[in-house]
Amino acid sequence: MRILAIGDVHGCADALHTLLEFVKPTSSDTLIMLGDLIDRGPDSNQVIETLIQLQARTNLIVIRGNHDDLLLDSLLRGEPRLTWIGAGGLHTLESYGGSLSNIPASHVEFLENMRDYYETDFNIFVHACVDPESPMTMQEVATLRWEKLTGEQRLHCSGKQIICGHTSQSSGLPAYNDAAICIDTKAYADGWLTCLDATTGMVWQANTQRSTRGPFPLMEFGNSLSDVL
Repeated sequence: MRILAIGDVHGCADALHTLLEFVKPTSSDTLIMLGDLIDRGPDSNQVIETLIQLQARTNLIVIRGNHDDLLLDSLLRGEPRLTWIGAGGLHTLESYGGSLSNIPASHVEFLENMRDYYETDFNIFVHACVDPESPMTMQEVATLRWEKLTGEQRLHCSGKQIICGHTSQSSGLPAYNDAAICIDTKAYADGWLTCLDATTGMVWQANTQRSTRGPFPLMEFGNSLSDVL
């Protein structure tokens, strides 16, 4: 059984489809989406629909990112928030025909059921960051969804390494230290969409042009957090 994590998709359905075909998750795998499924890229509608269909074929865990949260807040208000629109939400709105009312109930339910984080024996999967001194049950939502990593990120008090997105890596390669692995490799901006097998450290990547690379070992081809942040 593999424990697979995919970084920030940001509406890049072509990259997501290519990556899923490349990695081939099965019913015995756990697949963890690290949030920011939407915005900036052109096909947020299709990304959500793809993942809804994928739930029937694998154990899918979906973490809520800050962009997903902005959309949910707009849905709650009944109108698009300017903060969301300015952060790439316009592309998401256009993918649903220009209106929040066009978002299917199944997509709203999918977004509402996202988790704040997910833990295994060795890792904490989260969108953005964690406070290393606080147990996960005491974490601030703003930290989990909005706070950027630093090169000095310290190991969580549980002893578990976090696997996250949010802090985008312009190099197109994941960044890591003993405390954290960041796999937001900027798929929406001519970068790569990254999948990491947390049990082996192997990495697969795909881009919006449907090119692939890997699998390759994170420890040989990744970047040190202290070097890039």
